[in-house]
Amino acid sequence: MADNDTTLADADGDFSDWLEIYNPTELAFDLTGYYLTDDAEELTKWSFPSVSLAAGGRLLVYASDKAPAQPGGELHTNFKLSKAGEYLALVSPDGVTVMHHFSPMFPAQTSDVSYGVIGGNPEYEQFMSIPTPGAANDQTLPAPGPIAFSEPSRTFFGELSVRLSSNEPEASIYYTTDGSDPSPANGLEYSGPITVNSTIRLRALALFAGQTGEMSGVSYIRLAADLATYQSDLPLMVIDNFGAGTIPAKSWSGNGSGIQQVARQPAVWATFDRDEVSGMAALTDAPQMMSLLGIRGRGAYSSSWSQKPYSAEAWNEVQDEKNVQVLGMPSHSDWVLYYPDTDSDKDPVMMFNTFMYDLSARMGRYAPRFRWVEAFVNEDGGDLTLADRRGVYAIIEKVSRSDQRLDFKKMSDDGTGGGFLVGINRMDSIPVGGFPAENGATSPQFFHTKGANRIAESTPNVGGGGDDIPRQSNGYLNFDNPGGYKINAAQRAAIEHWFSSFEDVLYDDARWLDPVDGYTRYLDADDFVDYFIYNNLSKNGDGMLISMFPWVGDDGKLSMGPSWDYNWGSYYRSGSATGTLWHRADRLWYGRLFADPDFEQRYIDRWFMHRDGPLSNAGIAQVIDEQAAEIGAERAQRQGFASESAWLNEQSTFKNWLTTRADWYDSQFVSRPVFVTAPGNVQAGDRVRFASPENGIIYYTVNGTDPRASGGGLSTGAIQYDGSSQLTPLVGSGAAVKVVVPTQSNPETGLGWTAIGYDDSHWISGAGGVGYDRQSTYLSEIQLDVRNQMDGVNASAYLRLVFNVDDPASYDVMRLKMKYDDGFVAYLNGNVMASANAPSDLDWNAGATTYINDSDALQFQSIDVSEHLQHLVSGENVLAIHGLNFNTNSSDFLMVPELEAGVVANDVGIPIPRSALLTARRYSGGGWSAPVDGYYFVNAVPAALGNLVVSEIHYRPEDASPEELAAGFSDRDDFEFVELMNVGAQSINLTGVRFVRVEGEGVEFDFSNVYPRVLGSGQRMLLVKNQAAFEFRYGTAVSAQTVGSFSGNLSNDGELLTLLADDGHTIQSIRYNDQHPWPTEADGGGESLILISPERIPDSSDFGNWRVSKSDGGNPGFSDALPYLGGDLIDYALESPLKCGVMDGGVVSVSYAETLGADDARVVLLSSTDMGSWEPLSSSIMEKSYVDGKVIWQGVLDSSQASGREKLFLRLSVTEK
Repeated sequence: MADNDTTLADADGDFSDWLEIYNPTELAFDLTGYYLTDDAEELTKWSFPSVSLAAGGRLLVYASDKAPAQPGGELHTNFKLSKAGEYLALVSPDGVTVMHHFSPMFPAQTSDVSYGVIGGNPEYEQFMSIPTPGAANDQTLPAPGPIAFSEPSRTFFGELSVRLSSNEPEASIYYTTDGSDPSPANGLEYSGPITVNSTIRLRALALFAGQTGEMSGVSYIRLAADLATYQSDLPLMVIDNFGAGTIPAKSWSGNGSGIQQVARQPAVWATFDRDEVSGMAALTDAPQMMSLLGIRGRGAYSSSWSQKPYSAEAWNEVQDEKNVQVLGMPSHSDWVLYYPDTDSDKDPVMMFNTFMYDLSARMGRYAPRFRWVEAFVNEDGGDLTLADRRGVYAIIEKVSRSDQRLDFKKMSDDGTGGGFLVGINRMDSIPVGGFPAENGATSPQFFHTKGANRIAESTPNVGGGGDDIPRQSNGYLNFDNPGGYKINAAQRAAIEHWFSSFEDVLYDDARWLDPVDGYTRYLDADDFVDYFIYNNLSKNGDGMLISMFPWVGDDGKLSMGPSWDYNWGSYYRSGSATGTLWHRADRLWYGRLFADPDFEQRYIDRWFMHRDGPLSNAGIAQVIDEQAAEIGAERAQRQGFASESAWLNEQSTFKNWLTTRADWYDSQFVSRPVFVTAPGNVQAGDRVRFASPENGIIYYTVNGTDPRASGGGLSTGAIQYDGSSQLTPLVGSGAAVKVVVPTQSNPETGLGWTAIGYDDSHWISGAGGVGYDRQSTYLSEIQLDVRNQMDGVNASAYLRLVFNVDDPASYDVMRLKMKYDDGFVAYLNGNVMASANAPSDLDWNAGATTYINDSDALQFQSIDVSEHLQHLVSGENVLAIHGLNFNTNSSDFLMVPELEAGVVANDVGIPIPRSALLTARRYSGGGWSAPVDGYYFVNAVPAALGNLVVSEIHYRPEDASPEELAAGFSDRDDFEFVELMNVGAQSINLTGVRFVRVEGEGVEFDFSNVYPRVLGSGQRMLLVKNQAAFEFRYGTAVSAQTVGSFSGNLSNDGELLTLLADDGHTIQSIRYNDQHPWPTEADGGGESLILISPERIPDSSDFGNWRVSKSDGGNPGFSDALPYLGGDLIDYALESPLKCGVMDGGVVSVSYAETLGADDARVVLLSSTDMGSWEPLSSSIMEKSYVDGKVIWQGVLDSSQASGREKLFLRLSVTEK
């Protein structure tokens, strides 16, 4: 069995290749010393240990490359079998005589079909469809394989000639061209080439010896002449339903009730990727993917659109789901074909959905992948023509469980294991076949949780009530995986119980904030924060109401699900970019979460973290620009835009709204400290300084901890920065203001209006921001609207803000803060203090010299006006503003002035005596800013080849213990780790160092943000798979050396680990393996792989430089070696001396044992014929194994090693390294 997928697993659980030895005689047969080989040039490749085969007996041997013997007494060879076929022989102990062989090779095999001898007679060999390891061979022939078509699925012009063939030459082949099932009673028997001159689905199967072969099929789409030269710089997609008419779609209702799902319609689906050289896709190219498809319309409201979105499910020939790889996206069966309708109430910029998917992915959170395509949909039969072009579609991953989408194990039937996915949406449609459903359900299956009052006010499968969650009238918790019409009672009870347990803690004032057993035990807080960021940024029309997919993963924690469905009433279709600080934060569980100051701070922190990356204004614009470039102006116009300028204007509106909202959002929180001294390399004793803060106090730490304590207080290690200052508002937010718009008849001439004591009793009174907006961008900033007085009348307005000061001499710093559109001149007690965009000839009707973007206008501009402190007086003062609009026809105007004064402390900076991570926050007005981090490196060199090594790999740990299982750690992979060691003479800077995947192999981790990021000479650090599981098994003593969790898993079968330096050069490239000659005991036996003498920088790609650990679980964070401290070196290095013995046939056995961990000694087996000249014995003779803290070396010397010599002397050489 050379292609074993499911027939028989070995003791490790692996489906290794296997072979069976049969004794057809009436006597027992001793196999000791016999050989198996897959190489005709190396007949002694693997020898049998002492084993006897009974008369008529059968012996199973795994061809696994796991030699020597494995647990449970299994026999494992040191080679594997090739499913493509190869030589295989049983050889006598003389190493020459072949007892039986498959020569020159056994034939190529298919999955789970064996090949062998029938009735014990070597003259009769055949394939066997029913493998019988350990029993007599079953002569049942396998069914014929799939039909081979001379032409694969493709598009074509004119005619095709298609030939069919079977792997069984004597088989009869039947085929159909109408998509029906071929059989002797339906279709035609194949007799010669088939002429294809129209779009068809060609299906065929073979019959032989009473066996029916696998159903096979291909599709051919004939192209009309007008597509002969059609090309696109977007990939192309074709759907053809063989003239079946309009693709069916269900109807919709507000809450989904009473709607029955429609059956999927068979069709063929093809995608055509861009040529790597020309960058163009053509329908005449070979399809990137072509598959049978089950298709129907999708969505609720969107199902009523004139141009439909579709639900697509790839099928095999019997209409079961089939995974297909589409345009570079991971394989799956379920896809969404989304049409971005440019109507104003749908997707007016064509990117409402895909923008957020793309942004989410760039921010490091899974979102459905997608590809833009030009779509052709043929529903009326005949050739595919240019008229079938439907415009731009996005092929989008459906929210589904898979290792490349939502990665969790399938829920067990009893509900005790695995995760689940629910959907918050309208209730599920009635199943295609009506009720009862597959699981006996007679109505849509959904539920509500009890909510804050912990009283169930809803009836399962009926409706919601009270404060039960979700509160939205058309929102229900539907079962998605397992699905509502497949879920059993135990699974449903487990899911509902999970939510009940979660809410019992969340709404329990005594428990909910507990750091161990509180709500964070049940949900991924970072995930919940990021999901709300997307909802908040977009002001999603459906946000927090419907179209959400919460799921619980293998870690038992709830995530809010991927970004989904932003194309209704979102972004600029939702209204003003400003205002609405928390968009529907009262929905679902968020009201309670935001009541936790740590959750709200986490939100602020992650918002600014993302703003420093993909969520920056430039990042937002980049996403839009790149998608717009792919869609293209010409295609956008075909999609519905009147002109290219209309398309560009819509993009500009989109970008401006998003960046305005993001900038406004920034301004709602305490601003972060700003480093003056740039992080990086510094000299010991250098001082780090911050820019003088606008307000508040800066607190910092130098050990990577947070200066803010949980709950919002000051952490124990926080230090106040000497340069901080506390500014006092003189004119604060919402201050009283008087306003007048000068007119020609009353121009308020001169500057008397800027001075103390001016009579402004006839001016308009108000408080807060002054302005107007024909749209809605500034409305949240405007408390005094002057549109009636100013719009179309004058570009100037005068503002007076009176305030009192007790002791002007107590201040040594003063700042003016202005939000303005489009310019201003500020006066303090009649003295010009500051200005922006003001003309030189300032008059009562002057306008600004330029205009300000809305997003910039909403940001406070801070101006140091400390030199004007001399104009402050005790008692009443006046801040006067001459506000300037760009012109009288401007659509908006804004003036929001604030004035602050205070005392700046002496700024001496922060001394840096050694490498340190400096973390700082600003505290002001009872709130904390997001943190800023700066790593300052003292006498540290970059990590590189020669100073950093991977010193330990634990790729297949022991299974979880009962205690670990009880703690929720059921996956042995959770205990994986990798250890790194600094083998250089200096500390190393790990910035930019990263593990990367190469061609799908390896794990991923970036050290750029870890703490500590400096590794001292001789020190070790750890990367783990699961921090909690690692600490549970190994304790918290090594937690300080654990710097993070890698992405992916260490392969149990071995793989390539690649570690790169900051400059991109390779530090290490290690291809470890679980097979001989690598130490196989590390493959699940409990031990780890240890690099021998890492300080000597051995070649880590050489298996000979690795051993297993001295104890189970490895030795993470510490040396596993036994140091040589002097004395008897042989006693240090050896557990047992060299031993030799004569076996049957003159074969000599050789063995000795080294002390495991005695890495300071070098042991070499030497041979001589004269006791004078010694040389190392070939290492291929000896095999190494690890037993009870010993390194056991065993081998045999036969005539081939003696080479005619009468005497051969052996000894061990032991030297200190």
